[in-house]
Amino acid sequence: PPRGGGHTIHGCAFESLIRTLLDESARPADAVRPAHLPVVVIIHVSNYTGALGVHQLLADELDLLARGAASRREVHVVWLALAFEDAVNGTPLEALYGPTAHARLGQHAEIHKADALRMALVYRYGGLYADLDIVHWRDSLVLPDFVALEGFGSKGINNAHFLFHRARHPLLARLMEAFVQRHDPDSKVRHALGPLLWTDVLRRLCPNLDTHSSEERKAQASAECRNVSLLNFRRASGIGVTGARLFLSDKRTPPKVLAGLDTAEDARTLLAFHYLASFLGRFEQTKCADNTTGYAQTFLARARARRCPMTFASFVTDTGPRPWRRDDGLPSCRHRRR
Repeated sequence: PPRGGGHTIHGCAFESLIRTLLDESARPADAVRPAHLPVVVIIHVSNYTGALGVHQLLADELDLLARGAASRREVHVVWLALAFEDAVNGTPLEALYGPTAHARLGQHAEIHKADALRMALVYRYGGLYADLDIVHWRDSLVLPDFVALEGFGSKGINNAHFLFHRARHPLLARLMEAFVQRHDPDSKVRHALGPLLWTDVLRRLCPNLDTHSSEERKAQASAECRNVSLLNFRRASGIGVTGARLFLSDKRTPPKVLAGLDTAEDARTLLAFHYLASFLGRFEQTKCADNTTGYAQTFLARARARRCPMTFASFVTDTGPRPWRRDDGLPSCRHRRR
């Protein structure tokens, strides 16, 4: 959830997700599930009273957005207090984090807990998990279960965007079991139990993930992998740290990358764009403050303008509704001008 200032933009993730859920034209061309089923967007917070004390305006605006559109689908936004211990209770992660575990957690304990929590929640309830630095283009919930590649040119599998419709999916159980087995409190690798773990376990268990054939996916070596697909770059566009700067200047972005995104958008297959806020947020803000007009022409700015217009207006011109100016996590570009 948003922390009220910091270096990430969260408003766009919320806004773009809700808009795709309500917009019938945002259904992927290969949707397989009905689009009229009601959806609950859950924002988990560790301190419910404190979070709404800071973000009540944002909560109200999200609620208005969800209820204000003419759509066959009902979308409800719910803020829930979350106790980490309750979330992992009854999952394989209880062996590491349960009340009787007493494990030494190490220097990356908070990162590892975040990696664990997303698995535990989707395992318990089923549904879509998405990081808060993702811009949503299409309705992911009408697709079959999926995991996503980490970025263009990468074979790694990210844990930032995944969908398992039914609760207690066995593949998530296998991932959590591997998480417990590989946990090393002395490890200096920040994401050893995130993308690195997902890549290793899923590539081993699910050798046919890359195939576009549903029949081949059904023939996976492991039953847990059947009917789970892998979103490629043109479906869920992740960007690595080395490639992040490219998307702030289309002149530097490889033409084939932009062409691939344009093709995917035209074909209604582009689902989401993961822009790694921890790195790109600061750089994006500097770019915007130095040259607002130039920034507005970049791929990322165009993405925001189309998918989260309220957030974009507040970020660039400070003309958005008050909640978005306060809660998007970044001051307006205009305020950074020298």
